[in-house]
Amino acid sequence: MVLFGALLLTYEFMWWISVPAINKSLRKNFGFLYGVLGKSIFIIFVAFLNFGLQKQVTVKYLTVGTGIAWFVVAGLHIFLYFWKPELFGTYHAPAAGLDSPV
Repeated sequence: MVLFGALLLTYEFMWWISVPAINKSLRKNFGFLYGVLGKSIFIIFVAFLNFGLQKQVTVKYLTVGTGIAWFVVAGLHIFLYFWKPELFGTYHAPAAGLDSPV
């Protein structure tokens, strides 16, 4: 979970401080994060992983609560993407380090 969280955190930091080498590497290896649907599906994947951690931790309500929160956020992204596509019309992922922005 720490690795998946670090991956998402690194991607989100690219919005504030774009490091060209890191951005290029993330785009090459984890390009699905650079779209709304890909990022939402990744967040749903992480939410289901939280539900699977219930047997390994002592604070079960924390894993369930975190999983539900991740799932709701991803569901909201997907819902808005299809219901109000104009909200994402100006969405452009970070492009630092690329020769030509996508």
